Amino acid sequence: MPYDNNAFTIDTDAQHLERARTIEDGIVTYGPTLGFDPAQILTIGGHRALFEDALSDADKEYADVDEVYAELAEMETAARKQYIKCHNYVLGEMVFAETGTIEWLEEAFDTVYEMPDRRSDFIRVAGFALDRYDNILIEHPDVTLNATLFGDLQTMIDDLIAKEKSVKKERGEAREATAIKNSIRTNGEKLYRWVYRRAISFWGDDDSRLLELGMVPKSLIGTPSEPEEPQAEWPAAVLNFMSVLILIPIKLINLSWDMLIGAVSYNLYRAKGPIGNPPTKKPDTPWKTGLTEGLLGDMDIAPGYVFVYWVCGVDEFGVEGEFCDPIMMEYPV
Repeated sequence: MPYDNNAFTIDTDAQHLERARTIEDGIVTYGPTLGFDPAQILTIGGHRALFEDALSDADKEYADVDEVYAELAEMETAARKQYIKCHNYVLGEMVFAETGTIEWLEEAFDTVYEMPDRRSDFIRVAGFALDRYDNILIEHPDVTLNATLFGDLQTMIDDLIAKEKSVKKERGEAREATAIKNSIRTNGEKLYRWVYRRAISFWGDDDSRLLELGMVPKSLIGTPSEPEEPQAEWPAAVLNFMSVLILIPIKLINLSWDMLIGAVSYNLYRAKGPIGNPPTKKPDTPWKTGLTEGLLGDMDIAPGYVFVYWVCGVDEFGVEGEFCDPIMMEYPV
């Protein structure tokens, strides 16, 4: 029995569903005895199918959200790499350019600034550079830049913006499915209370038949002083935890991982040690907390060191999920 009390409103969805499965059978046996008519028995027993379908729909929608987030992370990584290619090309063109041309290229293509960490800022900076490229014949007709490199970047940025809209759409559908599931669940909780009150009015609150209705007799109810510790409800560990060492145009280790159903944020742990003697123990406290996206750039790095990272999801109660295998990155001298 996955529940030890009759506090229906604090059940997990899994506990709610288990009660529904039990009461679906029990109400057929005891419904007439408790004075429920056939239509009421059908309504009470039918809650299980309604809730199970709604729960499945919500889970599917959040799985779709995870999928598009993973696609978004891959696309952003590819776009950043393409931006670096364009950046390097511009730097090459500046080697023998006139002073005025160098100044224009620096300003137009942001060559003296670091690549932004936030996706929205990166899209804005890349878009500005692409706008200047589109106007190059007007602004600086003596400069010729590779059309393929910048054309590919334009395509990647357009696709990235479209994927961001897709993420918002999928998240909206997931929220809608969750709202429907929660509405059906709330109605189920009312049905449970109705059956419970009817049952204890006939049998009292310590009758073993309550178990067959998905409820707990008084003598078997767990003590409030020993509540179960809330558990994270998502895959055992984050998936596709990856890292890339980027040295041009800025020095950083780019970390990414898949988003998780049920995780409201992520904790990232980091340890640092010299090459040849890497750290092996996860620190006691997180390096970064409250992360809401599966992407982070670590710019606090130095040559000659090894950096090790651990990441986990955190649920609404602040409980950490399991950790996947750590990632180790060397920054050679």
